[in-house]
Amino acid sequence: MQYTDIHTHHRPLHPARTIWNCSFSDLPALPSDFHCSLGLHPWYLSVDTLNEQLHQLKRSLTAYPQIVAVGEAGLDKLCQTPWTLQTEAFRAQIELAEQMGYPLIIHSVKAHNEVMELKKALKSDIPWVIHGFRGKKELAEQYLKAGFYLSYGFHYNEEALKATPLSRLFLETDESQTPVSQLYQQVAPLLQLSIEELARIIAQSADKVFFTR
Repeated sequence: MQYTDIHTHHRPLHPARTIWNCSFSDLPALPSDFHCSLGLHPWYLSVDTLNEQLHQLKRSLTAYPQIVAVGEAGLDKLCQTPWTLQTEAFRAQIELAEQMGYPLIIHSVKAHNEVMELKKALKSDIPWVIHGFRGKKELAEQYLKAGFYLSYGFHYNEEALKATPLSRLFLETDESQTPVSQLYQQVAPLLQLSIEELARIIAQSADKVFFTR
């Protein structure tokens, strides 16, 4: 059985159902059977290089069919990057993803209202996926009402996870070295599903959002 992992920072051993969050330097040697996301993380932005990075991102989206999502991109109130620069970079990536038809994988830390307001203001129709969601049920419901998908890693709020419709739920390993299969084994009983059924449902959603653009 294959498990879908929509966000990992580790080069996958089994790439068919995995989205590797790669860097620009990984692209030239990227195998044809890999799937990856590519974006400008708010931690690593620089006002001096932003325009060139955005041009490089656009060129890469055109040149590498292995890229299936823009991200991770987003907003983080706990990092040192100036807020205006974060907002400029995030908006630019949203617009690029919208123009080219890519889903967004979003890094959001203490910026939930701002992320939701941007989605509403920009009237974006592409899928927006909050990765590594750890918030409470109430916040999950706000995101879901606004049309977001939520992706859960090994640390999550049980009530939030249970409140997430299966059609809007993804699983991911992020920075963890633990196999994603263990996350499916952990989550399936909470949702009163077999592991096989959970894997099938998430695979269908991933095909719709990422793999059959």
